[in-house]
Amino acid sequence: MNMNKIMLMLNIKSMNALPVMERWLLRTHAPETVSRVGPWLTRYQSYRAVPPPPEMHKDAEAYGYYNWRITELWTGESALPQSGILPQEFFPEYAGILGLPTDVADAETWRNDSRQSARCMVPARPTNDFKGDQIPVFDYPSILRWVTMSKLPPGVSADAADDWFVNTHAPELLEHRDLKRLVSWRVIPTGRSWDWYRVTEHWFEDFDGWRRATIENPPNFTRPDWAAHESYPFFAPYADFCSTFVLETPTNCFLPAYGDYVPSV
Repeated sequence: MNMNKIMLMLNIKSMNALPVMERWLLRTHAPETVSRVGPWLTRYQSYRAVPPPPEMHKDAEAYGYYNWRITELWTGESALPQSGILPQEFFPEYAGILGLPTDVADAETWRNDSRQSARCMVPARPTNDFKGDQIPVFDYPSILRWVTMSKLPPGVSADAADDWFVNTHAPELLEHRDLKRLVSWRVIPTGRSWDWYRVTEHWFEDFDGWRRATIENPPNFTRPDWAAHESYPFFAPYADFCSTFVLETPTNCFLPAYGDYVPSV
């Protein structure tokens, strides 16, 4: 059986909403999701985004930084049942906080720069493993995962983009000594993938390593002919490129076992 995972990169419009959104996720949304699509899932887990240091926040925003979570739903199916699980159907009051359209009929419309939830499906295992697969996880001093999602420009085929990414861009990324691991997934096209093309994970030991590799001393990247921007990442942040930082283990595992919502008072 092929195993895939649905990935959602999530942003909230204001961190002032974090307490209510965390409570809603843990107490309401995760149990409802398990109730609705649990029979089709083998794993359902979520990672809280790690905020960059204040002095690096603008650097991160230049790469479409999302501030809340990455959520993964692992499934052997090519798609999950959609009826009754669109966010607009069962939590319309939270849609605005997530930058989502509030109209069910318009739920799948992607709006550039809205920082709405980015969603795609990828294989469970990386399509390309460029660096680090021979190193046991516990041999890393620490792990900061920079996860990026990028789109295909209009008129550019996935094969053409792959030729640049695999044969040109990835080898250039590997030039930086602060990059400890590099893996990437080619998105499985679905009706809800919004033309996302690649999900890529870059591992660093910390934010200083990330900043050295991306801001202070990046490799001399080769710009593809179809790039929308002159400089890396060659895509418009929050429109065609988004990213966030997470740690090595999920913050919450909702399936197969869920017991995360236990109020302390």
